[in-house]
Amino acid sequence: FGHVAIRHACEGATTELRSIHKEASERVAQHRLRNLSLELSYKMLQDQHMPTLAEAVKAVPSVEKLHLYCNQLTDISALLEVGLAGALPSVREIYLNQNKLSNAAVSALAKAIEEGAFPKLDGVELDDNPATNKAEVKEALAKRNTFSA
Repeated sequence: FGHVAIRHACEGATTELRSIHKEASERVAQHRLRNLSLELSYKMLQDQHMPTLAEAVKAVPSVEKLHLYCNQLTDISALLEVGLAGALPSVREIYLNQNKLSNAAVSALAKAIEEGAFPKLDGVELDDNPATNKAEVKEALAKRNTFSA
């Protein structure tokens, strides 16, 4: 029963992401939206959902806050690729608390920040992840902010 429930939740998350992408595309076409917050916490998102999420957020470049906490993410490379491509220039905060991010994922995030992803990023929440190198992200943000000042 547990596997069936998880599969249904994952299918629901994928459907919800596609719906968000469609709605966001329509809204962006109608208006120039500002100060947007994308709330996808507690959605049981897994790594296989990240490419769909990355495509969805590209449609809304004015997103300032990405709430992705309390999911099951271990790999955020698709999101980092979108950030490095300059598709999310307005993101100021990313919440990745209570996922399953490894040291490799956190290092990749720090490297992406150093390479210019998410140029307005002020903060990243990484609490309650298995990674032990969370300070790398704070150092990358501090280093970038020092150079841009």
